[in-house]
Amino acid sequence: MREEQKGIKVLHVDDETDFLALTKAFLERENADFSIERATSAEEGEEDYREVSGNDHP
Repeated sequence: MREEQKGIKVLHVDDETDFLALTKAFLERENADFSIERATSAEEGEEDYREVSGNDHP
């Protein structure tokens, strides 16, 4: 595994911002290897996914 790929990246998409915050806090508290990205819409989630994955697939 390359150095920059260490850790567990999670993209959590939900329109409930309170739930996003709760999930992020819980996962990061349980395991410091988690890196949580949050999005509040499918469009935002897809954009975030493409940025981190480098995929340009439709």
